[in-house]
Amino acid sequence: MPGLTEKVREAGVIGAGGAGFPTDVKIAGKVKTLIINGAECELLLTVDSCLLLNEQIKLLQGLNALVDHLTPENSYLCIKAKNRSQINQWSSLLAKSAVEVFPLDDFYPAGDEHVLVYEVTGQVIPSGGIPLEVSTVVVNVETLLNIGMAAEGYPVTTKYATIAGAVKNPGTYHFPVGSGYRDLIQLAGGTTLSESDLVFIDGGPMMGRIISNLNDTSTKATKGLLALPKSSNFIKKLNYPWPVILKQSRNNCEVCRMCTDLCPRYLMGHPLEPHKIMVSNIFARKSRPQLLKEAHLCVECGVCQNFSCPVDLAPMTVIQHMKELLHEENKTYVKGSGQSRVRIMRGWRKLPYQRLLQRLDLVKYAINEDLFYRVDDNRISTVNHLLQPPFGAKGKAVVKEGDVVKKGDLVIDRPEGKLGSKTHAAISGTVVVLTEHNLVIRRV
Repeated sequence: MPGLTEKVREAGVIGAGGAGFPTDVKIAGKVKTLIINGAECELLLTVDSCLLLNEQIKLLQGLNALVDHLTPENSYLCIKAKNRSQINQWSSLLAKSAVEVFPLDDFYPAGDEHVLVYEVTGQVIPSGGIPLEVSTVVVNVETLLNIGMAAEGYPVTTKYATIAGAVKNPGTYHFPVGSGYRDLIQLAGGTTLSESDLVFIDGGPMMGRIISNLNDTSTKATKGLLALPKSSNFIKKLNYPWPVILKQSRNNCEVCRMCTDLCPRYLMGHPLEPHKIMVSNIFARKSRPQLLKEAHLCVECGVCQNFSCPVDLAPMTVIQHMKELLHEENKTYVKGSGQSRVRIMRGWRKLPYQRLLQRLDLVKYAINEDLFYRVDDNRISTVNHLLQPPFGAKGKAVVKEGDVVKKGDLVIDRPEGKLGSKTHAAISGTVVVLTEHNLVIRRV
């Protein structure tokens, strides 16, 4: 009988919190600590809260299956302390289990794996490393739900994401994987402003990806779809061309080191100092190669760009540009070993969630965690499954144009011996398009 790892692999479960890493690889071995991440890291998103309130049976199935599989010494469900009702409910649900509810402070980015592991265990993951290096597995709440479904033999065919911002009916929605962005906006009643005045983001405002075309598709890793005004200052910075950013950095950077002093990874003791990368990238790129390689440690959380800089520069974009250059030159960061020393000021430099929300002028778009909508599959007539998963190697279609498929049928297989994920039909219908990049199913 297949074990949980194989069931999760066959079901196509990946990290649903944004990164999309194949979950079967994460849970392949035994660990000392299991952390369920319900921190709701990004601004405006309420997926974790909605699932903790509305999908408790499925989450408990996943939690029991995962604990039995990993046999950890310690297991924690992390929830923001401000969500008192969730903490009370889950403390009662888990009263007779070995899983402990762990209240988290309300700061950004509390849901970052490195930050979360330190908050819960006091251990620091080596710079450039992953939680497994300190015998810990971190699993997002929605991923946990999909693990529970996989344990029962059900593949991943549906997705939860918060659709918010300038839309008529903001909330967290449950819909078929591969639904188009435009269809999702319509599920939320359409926009309250002209599309030409908006920027659409897959994910959250701090770490999300700007969508260039609303006809593109969501994926298993989509956790949010935001419609935000182009006039927002942080949106403008995301759209600045590189020559403008370079010129502004050369002329205006004060080397005040605020971008470094508030950097979550620097505060964890990692050798990432954005202010030095700013200066070196502009003036002395060739002379400090190891310093520049440390750009790889940046997780692009956006704190430096959207909060820290007193002269409104774009350090994160500078670091992204540096990463691209390093990739072209095939230069990588040599991973650290052992525990880093956490900076003594870290406890006083956690960025309050509400303060960040105010800084970005997003308070008006914050929504209640109770706004949860299940979507009738029939409202989505077409899904677009990408052969390239969010993380890993491109898959191979196992169907052809004209084939009739049922919801849950395997349509894209994972390449043998490589990281990736299987994809299953999110709706029943006919394969109407098959290219080297995507596979479209239309309901009959």
